[in-house]
Amino acid sequence: MAKLLLYCSLYALALIMFCVGGALTSSHAAENAPLLTDAEEYAVFAAVLFPMEQTSIDPNTKLDPQQKAYSDAHSMKLDGITGNNYRLSRFTIDETNKPDKGSDQGMTADYNRRNQQAFRLDEKRLLPLIPKKGMVILVDPVEKKILEKGIISSSETTYISRPGFNQDMTQAILQINHVADPEMGVGYQVYLEKSSLTGTWMIIGFDLNRRY
Repeated sequence: MAKLLLYCSLYALALIMFCVGGALTSSHAAENAPLLTDAEEYAVFAAVLFPMEQTSIDPNTKLDPQQKAYSDAHSMKLDGITGNNYRLSRFTIDETNKPDKGSDQGMTADYNRRNQQAFRLDEKRLLPLIPKKGMVILVDPVEKKILEKGIISSSETTYISRPGFNQDMTQAILQINHVADPEMGVGYQVYLEKSSLTGTWMIIGFDLNRRY
């Protein structure tokens, strides 16, 4: 019995050391992540986080039936993610080999190139794009602490990749994941295009590709 307890204690100690070491490594890597500065990428982030705001059109704008149908069809929400408040990881997802359903090979190649490593989001570039009724708090998912004051107290965290673009920068693809707890969450592969009508990015399709 004593030997069993000893083995259990040693196993627990080894597990703790492994987890702590992994957290420190991840935290160190995150601290060294380069700052993301591409303005077009931040515009895409805003369109994914607040799709209904980005696709709305001034009510005084006169639209023909085809334009109105187009606008209504592209006012999409991501179930389980779309809302007004986010605890958003300040580091982008670093993963490649994104499937390219509905996109060209160039877009997928651009996605893979941009997401070879994590990048650090810049509040000064992202927050001005957030609608007045929305809120985004950038957090460090490793340390689990809020790095900016706000009213969101939930431990839920949203993660977003850098978007990949087609050659003329009119279409984009990215991955967004929302983790409510270790056993609950969703992830989407999102397709967007830049509207010739409004000049903003809008969601034109998505695939639910992850369940936690």
